[in-house]
Order: sequence, then structure tokens, then C-alpha cells
Amino acid sequence: DDGSTLEEVVVKRLLDRGATLALVEVGSRGRLAASLAGVKGMERLLVTAQSAPTEDRMLTALGVPAATWSEWGIPSERVKGLASAAATRAGCGWSLAIGELLQGGSVVWLAFGSPDDHWEMQLVPMRGTGETAYAGLTT
Repeated sequence: DDGSTLEEVVVKRLLDRGATLALVEVGSRGRLAASLAGVKGMERLLVTAQSAPTEDRMLTALGVPAATWSEWGIPSERVKGLASAAATRAGCGWSLAIGELLQGGSVVWLAFGSPDDHWEMQLVPMRGTGETAYAGLTT
């Protein structure tokens, strides 16, 4: 253990791969981008970070057509679609999206995509309520 934070380890590993990252945040209010802002190397890794209060607003920001949105259907596919759209728009190989809070604010979908179109999807439980829950999405 060299004392590195989780954010520092992730950024270093992605940079070691020559990665660029597109970040989309709906359910986290931009907190992940804020927590990554001070990490060494972020200026080389992060190409775009977008935050919106709802998925509908994020669709507009990313220029996703309504017809495409309706094809994505279920929440996990919508979050994957937002991540993919952001990566394509920014010319990035890697993407990460945090979707809207679901089930009364108790869970949120994360989608992490790689350049070879491999996707990791995770339904993450929120701990606490209000600002405490949002703060729990970062270290």
C-alpha cells in the first residue's frame, strides 16, 4: 500500500493504458468529476465530464435522438447508451456513466465501457439519504 486513493489508482491504471475518458453523471450531481479533479494526470485522461439533473437533460446535452432513447428501454441499457454516446461524441475509448437514482433514490446504475466495446454494468445501492447518499458515491 503506497497510500494512493482509489481515484489515484484508477487514473494511473487508465493512463498506463493510454486511455482517454468520457464521464457522464446524472445521479451523482457531478461529484465524481469533482473528486477526480485534483488527481494527478486527470488533465490527460478526462476529455469530457458532463452532469445533468435528469436523463432527459443529458440526452439533450449529448444530442441523443428520442427514437434511440426509446430503443434503449431498461435503465441499465439507458446508462450504457449515455456512456457510449458521450465517448463517441468526445472521441474517447473509455466511458463511465452514472444514471438517475431509482427505486426512491435507493440505487443507481453505473456503466463502464472500454475501447473494445466491453461493458461492466453495476447496480449500486445508495447509503443514507440526501447529501449523505450522494457523498457515498465517491471516496
